Amino acid sequence: MKTSKPKRTWAIVALCLLTGAGVACQKQPKGPTIETSSSSSEYALIYPDEVRNSSAKFDTLSEEAKNNTATLASYSGAPEIEGKLFAADVLESASNEGRSEVYVSAAQEDEAVERFFEDERDDLTRRVSGSVQASLAKQSGEPKPESGDNTVSGAVSYGLKEGVKKSLENRLRERSDAAMLIESNKEALGKKGAEALQAQADMVAHTAYLVEVALPELKLKLLRLSEQAKDVQNTLDEELEGLSELLEDSALSKEERASLEARKALVMEARQQLDGALRGVTKTEESMQKTIDELQKSYEDTMEALLRDLRKQGETETSAKPLPRRGPRASA
Repeated sequence: MKTSKPKRTWAIVALCLLTGAGVACQKQPKGPTIETSSSSSEYALIYPDEVRNSSAKFDTLSEEAKNNTATLASYSGAPEIEGKLFAADVLESASNEGRSEVYVSAAQEDEAVERFFEDERDDLTRRVSGSVQASLAKQSGEPKPESGDNTVSGAVSYGLKEGVKKSLENRLRERSDAAMLIESNKEALGKKGAEALQAQADMVAHTAYLVEVALPELKLKLLRLSEQAKDVQNTLDEELEGLSELLEDSALSKEERASLEARKALVMEARQQLDGALRGVTKTEESMQKTIDELQKSYEDTMEALLRDLRKQGETETSAKPLPRRGPRASA
């Protein structure tokens, strides 16, 4: 019979008293303390956008997870992949990796890089293409083009975007056992088979990450943002009141008054956007958890059916060439 919680707690206390040591008796290390930013004026200015963007991202990732899961159901019939038992092992490994510490860490780092690149893309493109254009002009002996007269910016923008995308993709694969299994069996899989299986493994890992990590974390973020709403509103209202008082000072210079008025307009805009942003977010904790539960179940059911079908095919699979070697942790 299952031991009740009170008895288990008493057993641990008794063990501590008797031994005076042990992991269960030791005080756990205290984690970092991160204070809310709701009293910060600068945070309050970006808060409405943060609410809208986080809510929209939850919807986008939910739809992506739903579509990905539907795509996974077709993977068992991929004709270019020989070695169905091996494929099942690889995809099962990828599914486990998608929720692993190493994958989650890499995925979150990649997301931060992607956000930075998108925010700074225009400026980066301008700087790089300007340098390229100047270098080309120097080599050809032509005068340096005027600002804005740049014929390589389109190619530079595309090259930067694709280069960043490929580099981030490779970073994830470098930390993947599934990718290692595919790489070590490239000859047996063939070029097309290896590429197809790697694409499937990428999709499986990413979908597992979405439903098990990314969406639950977004839910918590939205709940945290909701809890901050009143404090952010107070922060904006207090700054507006303080700015109004400062603007009553007749001794202000023209430049000082202009600066304060510009700041007040910025804060008023954020205050007006705040109400709209909060009205636009209709998600409750229960509705978000319901979405996550449904997506997790759909993903788990689909993966279970996929692996079962691949292994069933693998039991009767024949080939004129050696099939890929199965992984060291392959299912029996």
